[in-house]
Amino acid sequence: MTRQATRETIETLEVTDELAAESELTESDVQELADKINERRRERRNEDSA
Repeated sequence: MTRQATRETIETLEVTDELAAESELTESDVQELADKINERRRERRNEDSA
């Protein structure tokens, strides 16, 4: 894992922790959020490599 990917993962986890701390999200909500985060991460990676 590259340093950039590691940084992005840590940032994602921090944001997720903040959101989850005061939330009553369902498993489905969490999965949808994770899918959106992962898609955005893929887009950023593609932009960086272009």
